[in-house]
Amino acid sequence: MRQRDINKIQAIIFLRRLIAYLLVICLLLLIPSLSFASDGNYIYDDTGRLIKTISETGEVATYNYDGVGNLISITTHTISQNPPALNSINPDIVFLNSTIDVTITGANLFTTQSITSDNAGISISNISATDSTITASLTISWGAPLGQANINVTTFYGSASIPIIVYKLILEPGAAYLLTGETVTISAGITPSASRDLNLAIINETPDVIEASQSIIIPSGGNGTFTVRALSQGTGIVAVGGVIGTVFVTPPLSGDVATSGAPVSVYMESSTVDAATISAPVSAYMELALSVDAVESGPPVSVYKEEPLSMDAVESGPPVSVYKEEPLSMDATTISAPVSAEISPQ
Repeated sequence: MRQRDINKIQAIIFLRRLIAYLLVICLLLLIPSLSFASDGNYIYDDTGRLIKTISETGEVATYNYDGVGNLISITTHTISQNPPALNSINPDIVFLNSTIDVTITGANLFTTQSITSDNAGISISNISATDSTITASLTISWGAPLGQANINVTTFYGSASIPIIVYKLILEPGAAYLLTGETVTISAGITPSASRDLNLAIINETPDVIEASQSIIIPSGGNGTFTVRALSQGTGIVAVGGVIGTVFVTPPLSGDVATSGAPVSVYMESSTVDAATISAPVSAYMELALSVDAVESGPPVSVYKEEPLSMDAVESGPPVSVYKEEPLSMDATTISAPVSAEISPQ
């Protein structure tokens, strides 16, 4: 691009800005009592820009900005100096661990200075007000107290409040494991119990992995259910009322399953034991008579005694110790693990 073209573009940008500034100055000169009145009230947005000026007589100037923050116009009108009146808030239910945009309707709301809640777990931001409507974002923490909470609106001329209900939603199961093509039914309940049926949206964050219903109705005093179907391997995520449900879609399992166990110990002071192949693991404890036959086993057998002990051992593997306080005879016949036996005196 040639230097002459660059200079031309820069000149056009400068002229546009100059015209905008001149327009603002003209508007300010037309409403000096509002813009520069020391006894007026001023409202600023979250970025610190002046958005409203209200005089003691109820005359208002509204400052309008473009997308990059340039002031482009100022509008004026007269408002009522009565306290605010609140008619409704929508939605009027919120859930732990969620952020939701609400709309409050009423009258005399234009001079809204702040919106607060008596629930310490609720924070409020992005407030915008007209004379009949307020919009704001409510963020509810995990630790917010459950039940009714009040939303308080304060204007230059008074304050008013309107209730909402804070719920906790519970998904059961919270996590599921499926193969491709399988389905699971998930139950959703809330606490405290709702006084009316609730229709909640279900957000499927992984539509390539799972397929889920789009909404769920939780009846008053009960639970609702929805179905999730596995489409492909991966981790599926669904969100309902601020709660996340996880569905793991796994590949099919195949192969051989083997079982094994630990060596068996039999302890006695005097006894006669015939040992032939004993299967591990087996534990036998007894004070009086017990007989076990051992045929076919694997792990080695070891014998411990304090008094005379005779023992025939045929094909054995893992250790087996035999201890007894009173006479005991044992034959072991193909015993599978694990087995524990305790015999009281007769």
